[in-house]
Order: sequence, then structure tokens, then C-alpha cells
Amino acid sequence: MFSVPRTHREAVAAFERALKITTNEQDVFPTRAKLAEAYFFLWQVDGDIQDLERSCGYFRSLTSGIHPHRTPPPGPTGLLLPQRTILRQARQDIRDTISSLIEALRPMYRNTARRLSWCCNISSALSTRFDIFGDIIDMDEAIAMMRGVIDSVHDLEEDTQIYSQLQTLGNFFLKLSEHSQNILDINRAIACYRRASETTQDFSNLGVALCYRYHHRKDPEDFKKARLYITNTIGSTPNGRSADALGTCFYVRYKLNKDPSDLDQCIQHHALAELLSSREVSAPGKVLPQILLHLGRALVQRFSGTADKPIADINRAVSACVRAASLLPKYHPDQTQYLIGHAQALTERYKHSRVRGDIEKALSNFRIAALLPSGRPIHRYLASRMWKNIAYQQMFFESSLEGCRAMMDLVPLVVWLGLTIQQRYQEIKSFGGDVRSAAAIALFQDRPELALQWLEQSRSIVWQQQLNLRVPLEDIGKENPDLAQGLSDVARALDCTSTRRLFLDEDSEAQIEQKQRLLAVRWKELTSQVREVRGFKNFLVPSDLQELQKATRSGTVVVLVATRSYCWVLFLRKESDVIRSEKIRSFSQDKAKKLQDALKSILRVPSLRARSSMPRLDLRKGSGLGDILSNLWVGLVQPIVQLLGFQVHKSRKLLPRIIWCPTGQLAFLPLHAAGLYGQRSAKHNISSYAVSSYTTTVTALMQDPPPMTSTINSLLTVSQPDTPNHNALPETEVEIQKIRDCAPHVGMKWLNRETATVENVRSEISRNNWIHLACHATQDSSDPLRSAFLLHDGNLELGDIIQQSRPQAEFAFLSACQTFTGDEKLPDEAVHLAAGMQMAGYRSIVATMWSIKDSDGPAVAREFYTRMFAEPHGRRPDCTRAAQALHGAVNFLRDATWPEKGVTDEWLLRWVPFIHLGI
Repeated sequence: MFSVPRTHREAVAAFERALKITTNEQDVFPTRAKLAEAYFFLWQVDGDIQDLERSCGYFRSLTSGIHPHRTPPPGPTGLLLPQRTILRQARQDIRDTISSLIEALRPMYRNTARRLSWCCNISSALSTRFDIFGDIIDMDEAIAMMRGVIDSVHDLEEDTQIYSQLQTLGNFFLKLSEHSQNILDINRAIACYRRASETTQDFSNLGVALCYRYHHRKDPEDFKKARLYITNTIGSTPNGRSADALGTCFYVRYKLNKDPSDLDQCIQHHALAELLSSREVSAPGKVLPQILLHLGRALVQRFSGTADKPIADINRAVSACVRAASLLPKYHPDQTQYLIGHAQALTERYKHSRVRGDIEKALSNFRIAALLPSGRPIHRYLASRMWKNIAYQQMFFESSLEGCRAMMDLVPLVVWLGLTIQQRYQEIKSFGGDVRSAAAIALFQDRPELALQWLEQSRSIVWQQQLNLRVPLEDIGKENPDLAQGLSDVARALDCTSTRRLFLDEDSEAQIEQKQRLLAVRWKELTSQVREVRGFKNFLVPSDLQELQKATRSGTVVVLVATRSYCWVLFLRKESDVIRSEKIRSFSQDKAKKLQDALKSILRVPSLRARSSMPRLDLRKGSGLGDILSNLWVGLVQPIVQLLGFQVHKSRKLLPRIIWCPTGQLAFLPLHAAGLYGQRSAKHNISSYAVSSYTTTVTALMQDPPPMTSTINSLLTVSQPDTPNHNALPETEVEIQKIRDCAPHVGMKWLNRETATVENVRSEISRNNWIHLACHATQDSSDPLRSAFLLHDGNLELGDIIQQSRPQAEFAFLSACQTFTGDEKLPDEAVHLAAGMQMAGYRSIVATMWSIKDSDGPAVAREFYTRMFAEPHGRRPDCTRAAQALHGAVNFLRDATWPEKGVTDEWLLRWVPFIHLGI
């Protein structure tokens, strides 16, 4: 700890003497305030618990008899009790403190200097509570209150104060950005700092904020300006914050271009920041731990990236991380970061020295960080991931499984409902193959039920979260109507804000973001209350194995998890309550990646990017797709068929059903068409053994079949033969006519050409339980909600479709382009139009893996709907027959177009893309 100069103690003693001889009440209050601050300062510097106790005592004396005409002490006084709770872990103390401050506002007149002073203190207290407990709602409230202060200052025309308050608001936004990882929060901070610097000419905070943005955008202009501002102000920033921020900029640039000089500059600036911060006696603990962490990180990077491995660097890194952690209370939320930094430094040193104690201490630190309740979820997640991986490498398999469990428990906290769908997808991209890795470790430990549980909890998580917001609440309403209504209101509002499409100005968007986070917290509270109601303890709790068995009513579910050495297969069968796991050594993650790359190469040709009536003249000769299908058959699908004991049936009507649930790269491969097509033998392709379907998760198959008593029994068909600025699709009209010929007894609405507008289609979707879309479509992997069907007057975006719950929705036929093509950066999230329609409520969906030939649309539609509507007159069509009907329709197209001169890609590309998703 840093010693306190003697003069500071003498000053405190002088205040104590003054208080004893003060008799005027008006003078007692400010003297007590100064003593509260002074003792708080002494505690920060010396760490003496008695100083903190004295500070809290004086602070309580201020709030116990609050008077509206008294101005609270500025600065950290409102934060004293929060600091005490770091040591005592007494949440109630901090609630009481802030409640007292808020209560003091009630009798005050609006827009007075005294009231604004109280508001500043409250916002500061809320900010510190966020520091301690990590509750983002506190940060939102602090920002809202400080914004109100700034607006009021404008009204009072006291612009001399506004620049300090703008700096504070900027600090709040920057702090929020560390939690939200939202660049908009950084932009808001920059706007505050820029406005404040116009008068103060203090550019230090602006430089720091530009460093933050450089970290996100990697824009060289941000780096250039940040460097200029910070270099000019480093000497006047004694706590080293600016120097530390510039060091981080150099670190980011090093990661981009791998220039060793950038890493050297980074280390020099962090070292300078450490020196400057150590000299600052008025609370070095606020900034120094972060500086030391960054210094340690840079030293570890230089050590690992240098051939001669300078041992002084790694020893210095370990020491810096140890010191950083020691400067923070044990249960501080930021401890997670420091424990991780220390563990990473020890892990790197172990690789060099092989000292067993280093790796054991590293594992211990990763474990403590992962399980620290007060830590930020994302930091705890990273800690548990490293715990899992290193324990597995060291063959501590039980510890690795424990790390997996900690990591999986944290996924919903990281990808939480307080983020928009786009933001959640960005979080998921950082996970990589973590979920599949955890499942593979569980399978290695012979825990197939645990592997499946984790896969279900953490795949298609965004879709599942949105579907949870639309869960029926009628049964809850019978037990507790008020609770059901409250849950319904929050769910509806949260669904609307998280799927919002229109962005307003930045201030309005910020308010909507805050509203969404508040709704997410409220949703969690209400769902917990529902679970306390009799009969609802499992409300929205992930399904257990017994419940997942319901998914087998549609067929045998086959879950695939490829690893580096082999492919795990999980079987869920109707006739068994036990999950069977098998290891297929003839297939692996590497093979799946090679087949995916080969398929992408084939599909790059322009004629396959959109449904078209033009000849596909740009296809290569030969059968590259045939090679892919044969590799899939021999290496993976045929062994699965043999394990299931399936046989070729003479009658295709008797075929069993396989529902494929692939993970990772396997989600992009046409498993349903695997086979050897060089000869027309029924023994060498999957369609001779089973009817194939897909599902995004096993849970998605647990939707109840549509009630046969539903009053809605109609089919909406949409065709767009002449979409502006796209290839003509003349066969789409023929396609719809074929459907009409197959279903004369079914109510049908046809929107064609100029009647197929965005508004008309959106309106009719809610009036029909079946839909057939024959048009162009576009997929936006960067923003899935912008994926759309292209209509006469514009795009019907997926975001528009899913905003309205459609309980009557049953079946959708997406006769468009690439409606089952996902995002390879999100292989386990099913980011495609077909999954989006499933989220919108459709239980059974026909889609395409790539664009179809325009003339094939009518043929498949005719054969499909002939089978779907082949029911006794007057009987309601059943969407659960869609997989069997598509199987027959695709086989018809395949056999009718079989080439006489050998298998070609042109032939395979015509019938392979059609797939079925769902029940």
C-alpha cells in the first residue's frame, strides 16, 4: 500500500477539532461531509479498516437527517457505503444508501442547483454499485439521471458546470461499453467528451475513448487522433489512464499487423502508466490494477511470440498480474480478469519451464475466476473455457468436465435477452466450437445425456429465447391471472424491442436499449415467480432426457458431433429411453470441413445464386457434388444406417424416418442425399433406407402437432414471376396453378405479380395456416432479420414476419433461393430463412439448400401437394406428412431427370437442394 503524507492526517485532525467546537447546524453538515470524504481518501490510500468505518459513520450522519436545503458533499461521498459493501458483502447497505439519497429528492424543487447536486451524487452511487455488483441496470439509471442533470443545467443556463457533467456522462458511457461491447456506447462517450473539450481544451478523455473505438473498428484514423490527444496530455494525467489507453492501442495494432515495434511501444506506455499511477497518492488503486493487467498481457504476448523466450518478460508478467489482483478486494467483479491474466501468464511460463506448480496454480485461478459469483459473465465464461481446455490437455478429465459445466451454465448469461438479436449473434460468434467441444468431452467421459443436454441448451439459443417469449400462458392464467398478464406484457414488449428493425436517433436508440435491458431483468424475475406456482416448477427450464424423448414421435433423431479424430453419433429412438452414443472413425471434423469447402466451390457459380429459368452454362463438367455425396455415404451415413439396422424396403411408403440434427460444418452438408449415384442400385443411397428430415435442435421437434379441430384451413400462395431488378421466374405462376389443380377442396388465396405486395402478403400470412412462397429470396448472414422474400414492391423481411406470433401457423413451402443456407460463422445457430419461419411458428417447412431451377418448381410442387392432399374428401390436410411427401416428390424429379451418360453436377444440383425441416 502507499503511505499517506503526514499533512493529510494533520488536515483530518484539524477537521475533527473544528467539528467539536462548531455549534451552528448549518456549519456542522459541511464539516461532517469533509470528514467523510477525508477518511474515505485515507482508507483508499492506506487500507486501514478503521478509516473506512469512520468515513461510513460520518456519511450515515449525513443521510440520517437529510434536509432538502443541504447540499450533499461532492465527489465520492455518495459512494462510501458501496465501498464498505465490498468488504462486508452487504447489498442491503447500498440499497439503503441510494434509497436515502433518492428520498431526499422528493421535497426539493425541480431544476434547482441543490437538487442537481443530489442527482449527481445518486448517479455516482449507482455507477459505483455497478462497479461492485455488475448490474447493468444501475449503469442505465446512472446515465439517465446524469442526462437529466445536463438537460436541467441547460434550463438553468448554468453552462459553467455542464462540461464537468459531460465528462462524467462520457465516463459512464465508456464504462457501459466495457460491459455491453456496443460501439454505440463508445460513440456516445466520444460525443460527450468532444462537446466538453470545446471549452475546456482537455482532450485526454476523448483520446481514451478513441482508443476504445479503435479496439472495435480498427480504423487507423481513430488511432492517429487518439495518439495525438494522449501524447499531448500524458504529462497532465498523473494516474496514467491515458498512457494505459494508448498502450492498448498499440497492442491492438500489433495484433493486426504483427509488427514487434508496436508491442514494444505498448509495453513502454503501460510501464509509463504504471509509474504515473504509482505516483498519484489520491487513490492509485482505481487505475493501477488495470494498468498492471495490461502490462502483464503485453509481456506474455512478447514472451510467447519471441523465439529466444526472454524469461525476464514472463516473470515480470506473472508479478504484475499478482500485484494487480492484490490491489482489489477478493470478491470485486474485476477480480475475474486479473485471475485470468495471472493464470495465462503461469500457463505460458509452464510451457517453457514445465514447472508443475505453475500449471496447477493456473488451473486453480481459472476455476476460481469461473465460479466467482460477482464476476462479469463474459469473463467467467472465458475463464471456464480455458479451465476446460487446459484440464483436458493435462488429462484432468473430471476437472475438465467441471469446467464444461461451468461454461455451459454461463451461456444464457452472456447471450441474454437484454441484447438485440444482432448483438446476441455477435456474442455467439466468439464462442466458436465451445459447445461442441464440451459435448465431445462429455461423450468421452461416457455421459451422452449430459452431452445432449448441453447441445440443446446452447444451440439455436437465439431462436429459442425468442420462442420462449411466445409460450402459451393460459394455464398459468388459471392459477395466477395477474402474474400471467404481467408476464405476457413483458414478453410482448421484450419481443418487440429485441426484434426491432427501425433505428431512431442515437438518444432514442439508447433509451430503447435501456428499456430492453430493464425488461430482460423483469422477465427473469417473473419467470422465477412462475416456477414458484404449483405445477410450474419447470416453466421454461431446459428439457430433461425424458421430455426430449417426445421428439422421437416423428422418427429416429440422429445428432452428429464431429471432432478432430472421429464423429460422435447420438441416437434417440422411440423404442428406447436410453441415448445411444457411437463413435464413427471414418469421419472427422477435418473431413467435414473439406467437404464443406468443396461444396462452397461448386456453389460459387453465378447461376446457382438465385432461382432462374436460364440454362446453367457456367457449371463445371464432371461430378464434384457426386464425390461429396459418395464421401458422405461411405464415411458417415452408411455406417449410421447400418448401426440403426435399416433395410431397403420394396415399398417406399413403409420407410422409417431419420431426423438429422447436425452440428458445426455438418450443418452445411446434404446428408439427406448421401449416396453412390454412379449406378442405380437402391442399396447405395440414403433415400432407399429412410425418409430424411432436419431439425435445428431436438427441442424444436417437441412442438405439438397442429390441432385437427383448428378453424383455419387455408393455403396462401405467392408468386412473383417478374421481380424488379432480378431474373424473371415465369414458372412460378405455373407452379401455383399446379398446386390449385392438386387441391380443389382446400381454401386457397393466390397473390401474384402486383398483388403480391409486402403489405398484402404480411396481412394474409396471419389469415392462413399454410403458405407457399414462389419467388426470389435473399439471405443476410450479418443481420439475419434482414433476410427477406423479394416481392413486387419491396422486401418482406424475416424481422417483419417474426414480430407477430402466429399460433395457427403450420406449414411453409419456401420455393425460393437458398432458404436453408446458414452462416458458416454461426453453424449452430441455424441462421437461415427456414429456421426463421420455424421461429415464426411454422411446425413443418420445405426449403432449399441452394437455388433451384425455375422449371423444377412446378414439378416438385405438383408431386408434393398431390401426396399431401391425398386424403379422403373433407379430411383436414396434415402437415406432419410433409417429409414423406417431399421424399416422394424429390425421388420423382431425380428419377425423371436421371442422365443417360453418367452422373453430372447439373443433374444433382436440380434435386439435391430440396429439404424438409421440422415435425
